[in-house]
Amino acid sequence: MRSCDSRDQLVVLVTEVPAEGITALGDDSAAGRRLDECLEYFRFAEAELTSLMQRWSAHREKWLAGRRTETQ
Repeated sequence: MRSCDSRDQLVVLVTEVPAEGITALGDDSAAGRRLDECLEYFRFAEAELTSLMQRWSAHREKWLAGRRTETQ
């Protein structure tokens, strides 16, 4: 599925780039700490997005089943 591949690539990008910046700047610098917080936000958002997609899938199946029932 193309959208998952794109999403996976985006996740890699938004986690690797800040991690590289933290290494380059040092995790004890102000900029390194800001990047670390940014990285944690992206990890949090990824976990939430995964959960959201699972809930959407379950909701969609129920919704589609209801639509099929209505059209019969």
